Amino acid sequence: MHTHLRIARPVSDLARSVAQYTQGLGIVQLGSFKDHAGFDGAMLGSPGAGFHWEFTHCTSHPVAPAPTPKDLLVFYVPEQEAWQARCDAMLTAGFAEVQSLNPYWAQSGRSFEDPDGYRVVIQCAAWDGGSATQRVPPLAGAATTSSARKAASPNPADTHSAPTPSRSRHRPNSHGDAA
Repeated sequence: MHTHLRIARPVSDLARSVAQYTQGLGIVQLGSFKDHAGFDGAMLGSPGAGFHWEFTHCTSHPVAPAPTPKDLLVFYVPEQEAWQARCDAMLTAGFAEVQSLNPYWAQSGRSFEDPDGYRVVIQCAAWDGGSATQRVPPLAGAATTSSARKAASPNPADTHSAPTPSRSRHRPNSHGDAA
């Protein structure tokens, strides 16, 4: 059985959201609709992928976006140069860089927020279906000692050693985040 995931989100400005996400994430507009029972919308993603986003705007009774700081889309980009390029593209597209509510995501990623408050994490790691192999990029001014990373960890049982930026590590996402 083939399944496909659609992530539907109301947005306050459909054209702006389409432009930001296509430019920032390097995805394309797969389809769109206008005035379907009072809704305008666009589907974004990568052709052939098992998922896409549907951004909608209701013209008859607008729905205000209501994300929380823990509503995340997490993208795993394992190569350092490609990760940096994606982070740069997010800023160029108009996303604001924000501090993650969960410090786990700042260990090897950066968090961004769109004007509606939806958050995207660009994680410098490879996802293998059940855990992530992370490549921790150097962060200016960030704590890099094992004890500092343990102190910042949201999970007291998280006692892994902090890698140096030139090493990678394999560690499951045990923080309860859907990624």
